[in-house]
Amino acid sequence: MNLEHLSSRLKLDVSHLHWQARSQHLTQEQFQQRFQSIANGYCEMVDEDDLPQVKQLLNLYLHHPPKSLS
Repeated sequence: MNLEHLSSRLKLDVSHLHWQARSQHLTQEQFQQRFQSIANGYCEMVDEDDLPQVKQLLNLYLHHPPKSLS
């Protein structure tokens, strides 16, 4: 899977998680656990070369839900 495709999937997954947090009234701890699970999965899917970019996206999406989908 190329980085562009992975980034699009990550955006969808994180957007969905932010929606779940709002609609299911997740606690901060529940949100963090689910986000960390997503983050770990994506970090395992990429090569070491792409890992910094994925981590940067994860950090961005953690604090700012993807605007086009939120």
